[in-house]
This record gives sequence, structure tokens and C-alpha cells, in this order.
Amino acid sequence: MHDRSGKAATSITATGKKPRHRLSASGREPHWRRWQRRWLRKQRQRTHHTNLPILIQVFAGFTTVDGEIEEREIDQALGFLRYDFPETVYSELRELYRGALQEAHDLNEMAKELSGSLATEDKVMLGVQLYALISRADLQKDHLIAFYLFMTNLGIASEAIDIVYQLNTSELDSPSSAPVPAESESQVQPLETLHIAHDKPADVVLPTLQSQNRVVVFRYQELILVKNIGEEPVIMRGRQIRTGEFIRLFEGQRILLGELVLDYKDLIFYFNAKKNVSENRLFVSFTSGGDPYVEKARTKQSHLQLEFGLGINLRVLRKTKGEVNSVPLDANTTLEVS
Repeated sequence: MHDRSGKAATSITATGKKPRHRLSASGREPHWRRWQRRWLRKQRQRTHHTNLPILIQVFAGFTTVDGEIEEREIDQALGFLRYDFPETVYSELRELYRGALQEAHDLNEMAKELSGSLATEDKVMLGVQLYALISRADLQKDHLIAFYLFMTNLGIASEAIDIVYQLNTSELDSPSSAPVPAESESQVQPLETLHIAHDKPADVVLPTLQSQNRVVVFRYQELILVKNIGEEPVIMRGRQIRTGEFIRLFEGQRILLGELVLDYKDLIFYFNAKKNVSENRLFVSFTSGGDPYVEKARTKQSHLQLEFGLGINLRVLRKTKGEVNSVPLDANTTLEVS
């Protein structure tokens, strides 16, 4: 639009102020910012997914680091995201991703732009999803180096180390008992973990599972991420999740481990039970006639302490007549009775 003098008129917002856009070092608005505006115009009602356009741009940048684009990488990347959106939106996701692949990406500049606009929780969420996507696309070590550099510029270098460590130590038989690296000894790990298998040392022991069916589940806020660490595929909505692959699980969805079905609510229950085990505690005392009764707090008459979590743990406070699993109830004896 031009004014009567022939000069281009300046766009004015409803508040009477000029619109403000943060420009890159080259003086142009970053590519991902334009994509984000386009996406948000079409998805105003899905405000809790506003990180998606950024994630598409960032992963597209990692995909094109070596200058080669493979169709399988596009499918694997979008396959991880598609469950977050209705099927009708998937075609637009694919279009946006293909368009992003044609753009030039400065990952360092993008990270610096995001560092001031995202909360720490959003940065960690982005890092978890990005690393899972990188792993799914079988990217090489140079991409891992680029990931660390990106996260450093984003302002969460130490959290990035923890993310990679946690998502990879799940290859061990017992992730919860794996040694913590020196850099993280004094820090709380960003992800909650849950190891599900047919026997110990898993957090959740499900005897009906076969030995080749094992998964590790990660939780960060509302994000539930399942990694298959067994020899047999995990099935989700007819799709096979092979060994070492990740899948994000949303409310109402379920996975099939052998012949056992676990849904989103099951996993949330297991996480909450593991986290709040100390809050589910009861004490058992006995009357002079030998009849048991339950107390919420420990007293001088308490004989047994029961803790309910992923299992039932029994601690003998005072020598008690009787046995559990053929074990005498002597003072200070601890047993798992689940």
C-alpha cells in the first residue's frame, strides 16, 4: 500500500504501534519464525503445540546437515509427531516439513533466538523430542555434536548431557540402578524412568511377559516416551516399534507387549506409584487377643510397617509370631511381599 506521496505506507497495528519482529544478524526475520506465524494462524485452537513448528525447523536443519535428504528420514521424523495431531493435519505437517527442508538453516542462530523466548521446561521438552527424533532417523555422530552445540546455545548444556545419558542408559538391564555420571551426581535427573519387564531388577515386574518383551518408559511433564529395549517389537496401532526405537504415547492410546496390553493410564499409575511410595504407608498392630488392626501412624504398639508402591514392602518393627513366604518375622526383617 502507498500513500499519496507515492511512498510505501508503514503498517500500523490496532494499538497504533509498529509491529515488532526480532531480526537475525543478517537483518532478515528467521525462517522458523515465519513458519511459526503461518502455523499459528491455522492452529489458533492448539496453543499447547506451539513448539511443533520450531521442532520441524530444527529437525529439518539436522536432517540436511550432510546435504543429503532421504525419504525414510522424513517419514521417520513425521511418524514420531503425527500422533499429536488429527489425521487431517498430517498432510499439512508433511508439506511444512518438506518446505522446511528447502530452507537454509542456521541452527546456532535459531538456538540463540529460542533461548530468550522459551522457558526452561519447554527447552528440555524440545531437547527430549529432538534427541528421540535424531535417534529414530539413525543420525551419525556429527549430528550428535550438532545437537550438543544447539542445546548449549539454547542455554541448557548440562540438561542435554542428562537427556542423552538417560535415554541411552536404558539399554542396561536396570536403568534405575545405573551409575550416574559425575557431572550429574548433584542434580535431579530431568526425566522420570520406569523399567517394565518380566522379572527383577525391573521397576514394574509383570510375570506374564516373556523375557524378550521389555520397555523403558520416560516421563517429562505430560510427555510419555516409550523405548523398546526387548528383542521383540512393541505394537502400537498396528505399527511395529523395533528394538532401540522410541514412540510417544498419548492419552487414550495403548501399546502391546507380547500378549499384554498397557495403556496410557496404566503407565501414569506406575509412575505415580513409584514417585509417591513413601506416602502410601500403613502400620499393623495387634490387640492383647492377637487380632490385627491398622494404624496410619507408627506407635509403640506397631509390629509391622507396610509400604505400597510398585510392590508391597514389609518391615518388621517388633518380633512377631508368624511367617511370610516361610520367613520368620524377626525384628528389622524386610521383605517384598508383592
